[in-house]
Amino acid sequence: MTDHTGRAGLEREGLHAVAHKFDKLHAEVSVPGTPRELPDLATASKHLATLTGLIKDLSDEVVFRVAEDDPGLDLGPVIYAYTSAASLAEQATENYTEAYVQLGFLRRYADAPETKELRDARHAAFLIIQERTETVRDDLATPPAD
Repeated sequence: MTDHTGRAGLEREGLHAVAHKFDKLHAEVSVPGTPRELPDLATASKHLATLTGLIKDLSDEVVFRVAEDDPGLDLGPVIYAYTSAASLAEQATENYTEAYVQLGFLRRYADAPETKELRDARHAAFLIIQERTETVRDDLATPPAD
């Protein structure tokens, strides 16, 4: 016989662990106020890797629960919480990827001769990074359903 109360506690702990991962990444990703506050590409790469890893971890959790063969367990709410969290992580990944591309652009043209067009393009890239990282933080601040 399965201990459903114990299982519910374990599922709750798992969802809290996911929320902790969201909170941790939310704290690590900052919105730059000036171009000097932009993350370097190594840091940005680590954040992007963490986001994509989070999606993989969440989808693995869903696969595990879908494969569960206990008709007495209703894992629907838990599965929904994980799929909702995966959606939020995907949105954050999409937004961070756009910021990442702009960081790559800034790196590519860091030593290029200054022109009005390049100055405008750099400023536009910075504004996109600001907007996207702010959206990433919003995505990560939304707690997974539980």
